[in-house]
Amino acid sequence: MSYNNTERKKVTLRALLIVLIFLPVNSYWIIQTELVHYSSHPTTLSLLFNVILFIFFLIGINLFLSKILPKYAFTQQELLTIYILLSIGSTMSGHDMVQVIAPMLGHAYRFATPENEWKEIFWQYLPRDLTIDNQKALDGLYTGESTIYNVDIIKAWLESILRWTVFYVLLLWVMLCINIVFRKRWTENEKLTYPIIQLPMEMTQEGGKRLFANRLLWIGFAIAGGISLVNGLHFIYPSVPEIHVRHYNLVQFFPEKPWSAIGRTRLTLYPFAIGMGYFIPLELSFSCWFFYWVGKAVMVTGSAVGWKSIPGFPFMSEQALGGSLGIVIAVTWAARKYLLNILKNIFNANSDDSNEPMKYRTAFIGGFAGMILLLLFLWSAGTSLWVSVVFFIFYFGISIALTRIRAELGPPIISLWVWGESSTDPGQKLVKFFGTRRVGSTNLTILTLLFWFNRDHRCHPMPHQLEGLEIARRTKIKSSSLVFPMMLVAGLSSLTAFWAYLHIYYKLGITGGFAWEPFNRLQNWLTVSQSPDWMAIGATGFSFVFTLFLMFMRRQFLWWPFHPVGYILAGTWSVDNIWMPLFISWTAKLLLTKYGGIKAYRRAVPFFAGLILGQFIIGGLWSILGTIFEIPINFYFV
Repeated sequence: MSYNNTERKKVTLRALLIVLIFLPVNSYWIIQTELVHYSSHPTTLSLLFNVILFIFFLIGINLFLSKILPKYAFTQQELLTIYILLSIGSTMSGHDMVQVIAPMLGHAYRFATPENEWKEIFWQYLPRDLTIDNQKALDGLYTGESTIYNVDIIKAWLESILRWTVFYVLLLWVMLCINIVFRKRWTENEKLTYPIIQLPMEMTQEGGKRLFANRLLWIGFAIAGGISLVNGLHFIYPSVPEIHVRHYNLVQFFPEKPWSAIGRTRLTLYPFAIGMGYFIPLELSFSCWFFYWVGKAVMVTGSAVGWKSIPGFPFMSEQALGGSLGIVIAVTWAARKYLLNILKNIFNANSDDSNEPMKYRTAFIGGFAGMILLLLFLWSAGTSLWVSVVFFIFYFGISIALTRIRAELGPPIISLWVWGESSTDPGQKLVKFFGTRRVGSTNLTILTLLFWFNRDHRCHPMPHQLEGLEIARRTKIKSSSLVFPMMLVAGLSSLTAFWAYLHIYYKLGITGGFAWEPFNRLQNWLTVSQSPDWMAIGATGFSFVFTLFLMFMRRQFLWWPFHPVGYILAGTWSVDNIWMPLFISWTAKLLLTKYGGIKAYRRAVPFFAGLILGQFIIGGLWSILGTIFEIPINFYFV
């Protein structure tokens, strides 16, 4: 497919205005359903159900408009523009973004006591312009029955919110520049499939007429939607029997050592995960559940031979980090000629970048300038240059790896969080690699303030950016017209997310939120000196090398069944939730392709799309009702 920006349609003002109007409502809905009710969790998924539900409603409106006012009907480009921008705008409101930073800003001052000695230990290192030390302004947040709509309270919060919003926009700007550099290589040269965008593309094609006219879609929709409907009714009316699709913990069946070492082992039957798993390449879905059980075998073996006494065993978080960095090195090395060619021609007026969202020269200079500003931001807060550089190497390395994984393979969830610790938090890894004394007290304190976008990476914005550029390429949207709306939505979504959080919790009151995690860890770092953890460093190195080995074997041998992403994700929260749905979809896809060929696979696509839509639409409606009537209707997972 050609990619000529001059022949494409720009982002319409109508589509942008719809997104901007809906952003505050979207932020409020996400925080209510994810945090207040802790019932459904759209931003923990690769495909955001809140966005799919909104697009589904717009398609319904479109069917009405196409009959009575056809010239006002939304085009596919407009619907997908709304999808792209709203997906990016949803990330800041998620579990691993504003829901972490908002309670962190005043936590160190609110919960300092003579016993924990926080005032003496690290208050002097906290930048006052990035935190909230005004106790009067904080009172309402923690006690509730108050309001944010007070001039003094707004003034107390405003500077910190604006500074962190600028930081967030800079992060997304650098991500976008990186995506633009890699886009052509991954999309047009390597032909990555972008599984996550398949459903919104199909939904909006021909106004959804082709997809929604398929009987198999409605069969899948009825199964998944029926389960969600019954389970929602069960929550309201317990006499209605529940259809169990949520987790059972299999460890209860293995009470004796060493078998009890398998730990938390979930058995789930989420319809949406089965549906999304069908679009994943077979080697990935196989590798996810295979390596998941290899990890369980390692834990049992470790218990039997006494390895569990080793601190950190089996080093799942280090394996996730080492594997992520291994993927970045592998894909960068594979693209070395492509990247060198770009660098050689970056100042050439005839360079082949006229069809890109921005010129490569702009992307390189803009990305470099963004990085300098990010480093200056941390330097002004008190961070040493070398710490900031290593931090961003880790962070953007992880970001590139996650974006590549989503573009190539599209897992239903991408989480690098391991039970009990933030797996790939660069601040935590800096301590394990260099020790607390080498990093220093000021650096440790500032790294703690960066915990908010590193607790986990489930709602990472960078994959949504690249998927948006691919949607533009496939549907004749002028990608250069997406750049400003993406950055505008990034900044405004930060402000609406903070607003929604403070609006809600000045009424309800909080007890600390997620903030206890980083500050308790900081207290431990500053009171108990920690040396470099050579076992953790070794495990990271082993994972890095083993990932490169798996990548090499995949490139050399077509029959090689093990995908490195399955190895990286196997020990994380994500695969713990969905290994069984992935096994089911893998089995179904394997049998269909083996005995029916590609035709049977394609014929079944609407059924599995229906499984996704059924749970998303019916579950999403329950979520809206739960938000309106303040009922925590749980239809996903916790």
